[in-house]
Amino acid sequence: MRYTYEAVITKDSDGWVGEIPQLSDSITQGETREDVIDMLSDMLLLEFSERIDEQGEVPAFEHVVECVSISVDLTEEDIEETRYITTLEAQRQLGLSEEAVSALAKSGQLESRHFRGKHMVSIESVNRYAEAL
Repeated sequence: MRYTYEAVITKDSDGWVGEIPQLSDSITQGETREDVIDMLSDMLLLEFSERIDEQGEVPAFEHVVECVSISVDLTEEDIEETRYITTLEAQRQLGLSEEAVSALAKSGQLESRHFRGKHMVSIESVNRYAEAL
């Protein structure tokens, strides 16, 4: 009987890694894509042979993996925004009140900007201020 399961294979710095997400402990590595596919096939054969001997059946196939392409439009402002945190996060990191963070931003001790209507402060200025405490 033929059994078909979904596998995920990815290239990393050492070669290829493969896994069958529906089965636990089903990760393997190989130098080439073909090596990993062969090892995953061997893994399924062994796993299912044992399950049939012990339980009389294999798990029913479930669709558990999907590969999708995600597209984003990245602007310079998006990149710049990653260098800032919300004033609430700055309050948490510095252990200060909303008023204190606002005063520090107004005085220029914390660099601040608005992104999409949100008032944010630079991570660098928060770290610099925290070090000075």
